[in-house]
Amino acid sequence: MTELTKSLGDTVAEKIKESIFSRRLFEPGQQLPKEAELAARFNVSRTALREAIKKLEAENILIIRRGVGTFVSEDFGLGIDTSGLSYEELQRQLLNNWYEARLIWEVPSMALVVKHATREEIEEIEKTQEHIEQLIALNSEEFLQYDILFHKQLTAATHNNIIQRMVENSSAWEWSYYVILQHRRSLHPHMMRNSRESHSNIINFLKERDAEGAAMAMRYHLVSAMRDLKK
Repeated sequence: MTELTKSLGDTVAEKIKESIFSRRLFEPGQQLPKEAELAARFNVSRTALREAIKKLEAENILIIRRGVGTFVSEDFGLGIDTSGLSYEELQRQLLNNWYEARLIWEVPSMALVVKHATREEIEEIEKTQEHIEQLIALNSEEFLQYDILFHKQLTAATHNNIIQRMVENSSAWEWSYYVILQHRRSLHPHMMRNSRESHSNIINFLKERDAEGAAMAMRYHLVSAMRDLKK
């Protein structure tokens, strides 16, 4: 996956998200340590830390309460009623809502991909899937990053600027990645199987320029992911 050069603030933001979603050092609603303590923990300047916190506030992962402190958002800006939910239940509900939202745009957008995608774009998508399959064979967690790339490449292949901007500006890709990592033991085997089978089907239909088939394969892919959440 091609990565842009990250600022120190971006790197610190990644570490804070890992502390929330993967290591569970900070849970929804919890107040973060004071600025000096956090800066020392991540071995960065307060300036870099403030940049990271500002970025995560914009992504609705952190909430700054002036005069009080910085808190982990309880619902990540998604309006979910968290009362009565355990941390794991909240995470799985967030993922389920994410898959439901993707059913709304990713399934019908397959028609645009079939219509507008160039041969080169489809070839690049297929190369990404080949790499995903290699990572799955190695049981590598890195496959998740390429799974996200696969779907973003499909979005780009719609050649629809509104859809592209909407998807690329969504922080949901990032927090879904961290939530999935938290449940790697239970979800990864299902996700690997789903990615290996469904992605290949989607690509085959794209090559055939079969919009209905591609939409059907994408729908099956996302519905299967939602079903796997309940296992």
